[in-house]
Amino acid sequence: MIEVMHNEEGDINLIEMWLKIDPTRWIAGAMGGLTAGWIAMAVAMIFSAAAGLELYFPIKAVAAALLGSSATESGMHIGAILTGAIGHSILAAVLGVAYAHFSVKNHLSVLLGTGFVWGTFSWVFIFCLFSQSFQGWNALALHRGAGLALNLVFGFSLATVAVFDKMLRKN
Repeated sequence: MIEVMHNEEGDINLIEMWLKIDPTRWIAGAMGGLTAGWIAMAVAMIFSAAAGLELYFPIKAVAAALLGSSATESGMHIGAILTGAIGHSILAAVLGVAYAHFSVKNHLSVLLGTGFVWGTFSWVFIFCLFSQSFQGWNALALHRGAGLALNLVFGFSLATVAVFDKMLRKN
């Protein structure tokens, strides 16, 4: 069980909590991030198919940041699909580790609230701002509303960190 630190007045000491080194929680975060990332990717693939695009378009769109907009050309381009899948997995795992580190508690209400904030943060800073600096991604002109929905799916799905944390801490 994760210990919550309190100061003299009984308030939660966030600084002490966030400075705690907890590799088990970080591993749970990476696993939760991968799970949440691929749940969000599955939803993105459903959105893509519903919009009449290729099923693998969302994975190729991730690759467009590195390979340029040609990564999203129609057809089974294994290089673009692998690049997108690997890039997506790395980003999801890193965000999962950060989420797990800062969310500390495994209560569903805390995780879902933090997931909402994390999904919104990811949408604003990664989808809307940072990703636009990649010419290939920017050329895709992806719908911001769909991006928000997918980032919220990712954020809420990060609650799976609790499952992995509990699983890893069983002795």
